[in-house]
Amino acid sequence: CGVENFSIIAFSFGAAVGKNLASRSERVKKLVMIGHAYGSSTYGRFLEMIPDLRVEWGKVIEGTAAEDKLSDITKFFKKNYDLPAWKAIISAIPNWGSVGVEDIRCPVMILYGEEDEGVHTQLERFERETVYYGVPIYRMEELGHYSQFTDSTRNLPLIREFLS
Repeated sequence: CGVENFSIIAFSFGAAVGKNLASRSERVKKLVMIGHAYGSSTYGRFLEMIPDLRVEWGKVIEGTAAEDKLSDITKFFKKNYDLPAWKAIISAIPNWGSVGVEDIRCPVMILYGEEDEGVHTQLERFERETVYYGVPIYRMEELGHYSQFTDSTRNLPLIREFLS
């Protein structure tokens, strides 16, 4: 493709993919993870939901699900994403290995909203390593999982500074 080196700016699941790539490739020069942290690629409440989601999404794909009984997350994914592809992804992602601070081969910055509960848990688990490796972490007050990514007035200046 002609691109020798690149930086990754990734949100949520994309950050899970980004950290796995940054742990395996010398070509990644910097990684910005938004709404995601070290460790497993999925964790917390979402990890606990995966078995039920696989069943519900399977029924949607087969056409046997009652539309009025679908969970909010299923309605969201059905409306916005390719459900068969995401069913395959959520089936595989719990089996991806854990990526720790020491595994990533480039500078990393983490941005997260204070209301994104899953990231808090993961950062607490890796706090000592994160401090040791000097990873900049920015907690954005009053932002949840989606708003931490979409509030460019708050996240974009931090990203630009880190990448410059």
